[in-house]
Amino acid sequence: MIYLYTEIQSNLLENRMNISIVNEINKIF
Repeated sequence: MIYLYTEIQSNLLENRMNISIVNEINKIF
């Protein structure tokens, strides 16, 4: 259960980072 929670947390963090990267790219264009 704890493992699953950690997995979800890391996925959320990764998604936020990806969204940030996409936002930065969109600012450039």
